[in-house]
Amino acid sequence: RRASRSPWSTSRVEDDKPVITKGVKNLIGEIPVEMGHTYVVQGDLSAYVKNENTKKSDYESISHIPRPSHADYVSFAKDGKIPSGGGRFSGRLTTMLCVAGGIAEDMLKEQGIEVTAYASSIGEIELGSYKDGTDLLGIDAKTIAELKHEDLPMLNLDKKDEVVDYITQIAKSGDSVGGTIECVVQGLNAGELGDNLLSGLESKIAYAVFLP
Repeated sequence: RRASRSPWSTSRVEDDKPVITKGVKNLIGEIPVEMGHTYVVQGDLSAYVKNENTKKSDYESISHIPRPSHADYVSFAKDGKIPSGGGRFSGRLTTMLCVAGGIAEDMLKEQGIEVTAYASSIGEIELGSYKDGTDLLGIDAKTIAELKHEDLPMLNLDKKDEVVDYITQIAKSGDSVGGTIECVVQGLNAGELGDNLLSGLESKIAYAVFLP
């Protein structure tokens, strides 16, 4: 979910280990299960991730001050308060999205569908795009494997040192910087998902992104 001990990652330390409570068996018995083994999923899957590195006092001084690049102001407008840690807008919610996404990724691979994402720019530094090449059909398997093993995936790895130095300097100044992430889906046939305007792939993505 995040790259530990890096200038672009949060300083909070969490194990981010999912505890699976329902729907999973290993090949020789019932749960509890250990990460790294092969499992059989049956029926609904239920899991949770413990939030252990909690520092409520860190948020007391900004309980009425919206943080930049957070949903604090939106939360205040909707609920009349800024909850500690961001409440339902907390970045910690991405832990369960990663659990569900990891399962979905395996299911899609079984259908021959590959999902790959990487940073195509950070600040004003361009890091490459699959559209820069001559093959617009996607990314080759070797590049996909390399991207998924990078702590900061990008197509132009020659710029990695420049980017890390740039992010480090920005962080030292007490500021932050945005970027662009490209997501490439390969092996998905036209019209394969959805059967009308409201159930198409774009609508499903928009629903997932904009759901309050």
